[in-house]
Amino acid sequence: SGKVESAAQDDMYGVTVVIDQGGGVKTTYANLRSQPAVKAGDQVAAGDVIGYIGQTAICESAQEPHVHIAMSVNGESVDPGEYIPG
Repeated sequence: SGKVESAAQDDMYGVTVVIDQGGGVKTTYANLRSQPAVKAGDQVAAGDVIGYIGQTAICESAQEPHVHIAMSVNGESVDPGEYIPG
């Protein structure tokens, strides 16, 4: 859950949504379909749809459609697998 910080086109990672979850935690969802389901400033809760699997990331164009997920805590990259239940 958190606030959508940005929902925009990134030159390398395609359609990207960044969610500020508070406490210094930010999650980035990239390579989404052409139009995210949210916009900057929206509040989202766990389970809300923020976008759909796409193939918009130039740097991952050889891969199958997928969502690229990255996380940071206080600006430092962390392993999303340690925060997102599997």
